[in-house]
Amino acid sequence: MNDVMKRRIITAAIAAAAVVAVCGSCSEERAKVKAKIEQDVAALHKQKQNEPVPVKVITVSKSEVTTDANYVGRVEPSKSAVILNQFPGTIVELYAVKGRKVTKGTAIAKISSETLQSAYDIAKAALDQAEDGMARAEKVYGNGSVTEVQMVEIRTKLEQARAAERSAAQALEDCVIKAPFSGVVNEVYCQKGEQVSAAAPMVQILDVESVEVHFSVPEAEYAAIPVGTTASIEVPALKKVVSGTVAVKGISASPLSHAYDFTLKNISDSYSLMPGMVCKVRVQSDSEGAVTIPASAVMTDMNGRYVWSVDADDRVCKTYLAIGGYAGQGVIVSEGLQDGDRVIVEGSRKVSTGMKVKAEE
Repeated sequence: MNDVMKRRIITAAIAAAAVVAVCGSCSEERAKVKAKIEQDVAALHKQKQNEPVPVKVITVSKSEVTTDANYVGRVEPSKSAVILNQFPGTIVELYAVKGRKVTKGTAIAKISSETLQSAYDIAKAALDQAEDGMARAEKVYGNGSVTEVQMVEIRTKLEQARAAERSAAQALEDCVIKAPFSGVVNEVYCQKGEQVSAAAPMVQILDVESVEVHFSVPEAEYAAIPVGTTASIEVPALKKVVSGTVAVKGISASPLSHAYDFTLKNISDSYSLMPGMVCKVRVQSDSEGAVTIPASAVMTDMNGRYVWSVDADDRVCKTYLAIGGYAGQGVIVSEGLQDGDRVIVEGSRKVSTGMKVKAEE
């Protein structure tokens, strides 16, 4: 309502009051004045309804944007191994202690096996006998007492005895179980003096000096994160942020979540991270030719997400769209808007389809 119309109403009201004051008993004049006021108010209301609603709009255009994707990750050791016993026997020594660091080649446990010891003793005796036979044959080989064929047979038996002795000795050596790599003992599954069978688990070792981070990525975002992408890793437990590089992209999705397992390696300051820690993984990527609009401009109804757009005649229309992600500037529109479209960003609650508006950039 403009000032001119306001002044007209005020003037009419004053005139009506004056008429009533002069002609207090003149009901006919009062009725005429009342009717005139109601007519003027109705005219002003109609004029107000016909006035365009002021709204603020933006003209969208494609531009390069940086998108942010956030995931929940978990810290895991780069190497983890459960050491198995190779031969049945009795644990006579157990050096592994949960939480203790071990280096590669360090003895973890020692197994005593009478069967293996007996096998070695037999192999060693056979070797000694073969070596003695070889020494005796060599002394008489030159005078013709031993033929060439017999000499070959003696040499063959000696080599067989040596191979059997080496195999038996290796089996005894394998009764001393050693760490395959440096790490920390995470679990101990046996006790000293216990009888263990072949393939029984002994200890679990974790390599905590070179950890990696695993996180799940929905299939719709799989292609947006190539191998080699750098990601930031926020670890709430340590109140710090480190970085890592995408080294492995899963090739099989979870049948329940339809998400793929990604692995970050080359973690900066990985020595402070411990397996099992939960972290937040943030991946940034640049995309060209993307339309972005403020998130506040997007609304939702039973048919999906939409915005109020303004056509060339300044009339409002509902435009449905598809969201392709999120960026620092707002949301990325993958479908529904083109360069030059005008979208209402303020005053959208006052408009409806087909309404005339006064659009201001």
